[in-house]
Amino acid sequence: MLQSPIQAFIKIFALVAISTVTFAQKGNYFLSNFSPSDERIDYFTFGMTQDAKGVIYFANKNGVLEFDGRNWKLISTSGPVFTITTSGPDVFFRWAQWFW
Repeated sequence: MLQSPIQAFIKIFALVAISTVTFAQKGNYFLSNFSPSDERIDYFTFGMTQDAKGVIYFANKNGVLEFDGRNWKLISTSGPVFTITTSGPDVFFRWAQWFW
């Protein structure tokens, strides 16, 4: 017996809805929100990069922020850092007129 297109659509929609609920992840996830007053983080970031070890670096107005997945570290500079990049294990960033 042939089904109408509407009945087929309803069955497929129900199947997708049930599978979505069945495979949905449940749990309490650890999320952190870092406001600008935390860890001397400035609200404006000019760029970001990730090195070979997975450490993420952010170029912002207070220097370079280093985030290893758990801890923040501020690398102070004499001015705002505008660009940042990595090459293997080395991290290069530029502020004002100089490369470091």
